[in-house]
Amino acid sequence: MPLSLTDSITSLPLVGPAYANKLTRLDVHTIQDLLHHYPTRYLDRSQISTISTLQPDQPATIIATVIDFKNIYTRTGKNLQQAQITDSTGQITVTWFNQRYLEQAIRVGESYAFSGKTKLYRGHLSLTAPEFEKVKSSSGWCAEADPQRSPPATKHEPGARTSAGKEVRQGPLVNSIHTGRLVPI
Repeated sequence: MPLSLTDSITSLPLVGPAYANKLTRLDVHTIQDLLHHYPTRYLDRSQISTISTLQPDQPATIIATVIDFKNIYTRTGKNLQQAQITDSTGQITVTWFNQRYLEQAIRVGESYAFSGKTKLYRGHLSLTAPEFEKVKSSSGWCAEADPQRSPPATKHEPGARTSAGKEVRQGPLVNSIHTGRLVPI
């Protein structure tokens, strides 16, 4: 059955009532609304920084090696994950909150591309909850961390993840456009 731009988003695969409700709070009601739900900014990974050149409250991408990783449990029962990373110019602390799976995902001695906003914490520069991708090539970069693939950051409703919206926008909808099954208004 052909889709029309005026069709409800619930007519798309992967969009059930719960997800449609979250999209509705973002004023996305039709397929056309979803196609015009543009990112508010892009995380630019094209500029690789060194640790020594990082400035507070600035987004940055650095390629660094993990030299230490630990789970820390707070007195209130919460946990955080901290890594010490280094490149040829310096060292910085990276912190994530309640992400215990990172203990298996991040390996000491391996290099990663870390992208996020730097912050001052207790007088020291740090990265809090950055995105990261493993560096796979000897040149220090990998296809997955390709700067030409800077991920969009969209305004989102809790539970209406950007990545889930990307699946909806790039999955069946794109397939229906390429197969000519989308009926324009």
